[in-house]
Amino acid sequence: MQSQAPQYEGRHTWHLINDPQARYQELGPDWHHKHLNPQRRTRDLVRQLEHLGHTVTLAPTAA
Repeated sequence: MQSQAPQYEGRHTWHLINDPQARYQELGPDWHHKHLNPQRRTRDLVRQLEHLGHTVTLAPTAA
């Protein structure tokens, strides 16, 4: 029976160690910032607040 990757942030390391074909590629310090989807982040945060019992109303800020 093959072991599975741990369910935490170390799973990337697990795959690099256990897969001889896996290669590490540095994505750069701003990768997460550049790939952040503001609409998705807003939706996720609204859902979290609603799940906690809050009613959420959003209004755009003045530029």
